[in-house]
Amino acid sequence: MFFGEHIIRNEQSYQRIANYITNNPMKWEKLNLYVMIELSKNQKKIARELIQLGLQRECKSFTTQIEKFTNSQEWKTSDPHELYIKLYKKVTSFDKHIEQQYDNLSGSRYFVTVSNLFWQGVLTTDDIARFDIDVQNELFRIKSLYDNELK
Repeated sequence: MFFGEHIIRNEQSYQRIANYITNNPMKWEKLNLYVMIELSKNQKKIARELIQLGLQRECKSFTTQIEKFTNSQEWKTSDPHELYIKLYKKVTSFDKHIEQQYDNLSGSRYFVTVSNLFWQGVLTTDDIARFDIDVQNELFRIKSLYDNELK
């Protein structure tokens, strides 16, 4: 049996980890380590489609921001080299975000990625309604935990 990076080899190890999980829920929430649910093949397909939708929405939002920047007064009056550096920094920052959020996803990370997109507002309640009720409830539970933590 596995727990994170730890192999559970005996009852003593199991009890130590079980006590940690039971006695440290706030620590788990703050570290984004929440209970994972196993997605069915159909639910994974939905997750892949929603992750792709999230990527499209984030790229659209970013290109809209860049369009506003290039149409701004600052763009028209600033030094071209300074503008290039600002634009480069924006693109680099966005690229890093996209890499962290979307690159090298496997089925085991679909749920975490969808929950992050839902919490960030990239995916909507209507989007996640495509999942079965158990997955929807877990997504709402996680979103509520994050929302309450940030208040």
